Amino acid sequence: MAWRPFLTSSLAALLILALRAGTPRAQAAPGDVNCDLPALITALFGTPGACTTADVNSDGVVSAADLTALEIEIFVPTTPSATPSSTPTHVPTQTITPTPVATQTFTLTPVPSITPTVTRTPSITPTATATIPISVGPMITFFGLTTADNLLMTPDSTDAQGNPVYTLGPGVQAGFFIVVEAEAGTSGLLPSVQPTNNLVGLPNLQIEANRDLGNGSAAVCDNGPLPDNPLGGVPGINPPRFDASVSDALNDFACRFDVGATSSNAACTIPNPDSGAFGFVNANSAIQFCTQQAVPFKMAFQSGDTLLTVRLQDTSGNVGVPRQVVVRVVRVQ
Repeated sequence: MAWRPFLTSSLAALLILALRAGTPRAQAAPGDVNCDLPALITALFGTPGACTTADVNSDGVVSAADLTALEIEIFVPTTPSATPSSTPTHVPTQTITPTPVATQTFTLTPVPSITPTVTRTPSITPTATATIPISVGPMITFFGLTTADNLLMTPDSTDAQGNPVYTLGPGVQAGFFIVVEAEAGTSGLLPSVQPTNNLVGLPNLQIEANRDLGNGSAAVCDNGPLPDNPLGGVPGINPPRFDASVSDALNDFACRFDVGATSSNAACTIPNPDSGAFGFVNANSAIQFCTQQAVPFKMAFQSGDTLLTVRLQDTSGNVGVPRQVVVRVVRVQ
């Protein structure tokens, strides 16, 4: 037949390949190239063999189609079928949830550091005492006011120059004492106990107001008593000064003061109201001058501020440093 030469050459080639492939097995399944070739030769050419799987394409007939199928098996690479991997059966794992055990947690609370509080030791503030200027003449140790019953009045403020300010009640223009105390200056001499020198020249007690007191009468020492002696006020001296031009006004004011007291027992002031005893306001004082009476209405102070200035002259004519206070009369509305 015409296909035999082709078949013969094809078989020869397949035979060579089969011999290289290895020793044939006795039993083989269709599609086993090691047995399909010998079995096919046996079936086509009557040559006995060990393999019985000549029907390579498994169509039930041994024919040239099996040779083509065999060639495909030998020369056409096949994609190996994936071996299904076994899917492991999921066995649920028992999760053991531990029973919570209370754990005691210690929280360290920081101990606050104690910062010691520095307590200031209160310093004792001494009561302000006016510094007495050193002078050759008498040094004034106290200059102020008392009530009509001789009790000390307390300044309620100071002015811009640091002078004590005595504020009287509304409409109060009189009814208080004016007091001056002193000690000897570097001369070692006190003023005469007499406030004036018989109204000649400058007085020993030199005191003045910067505004008229009462009616401001120019008459000297018109201090009464009536009916033989007139009553008048004191003229003001502004600005304050101590010279011959104002000697009359200085004598007019000085003659309203009593003779100076050189003993504390003879003082016109009661420094301690609890004791009720008269005495000098300043323990260093050696002499004290007070108005003869509480300032009368004839010497009434004007509403507003009146500046009083005083200095003393010792028995040798040496004068001391002046001191000042303010008398404030509150205007009645």
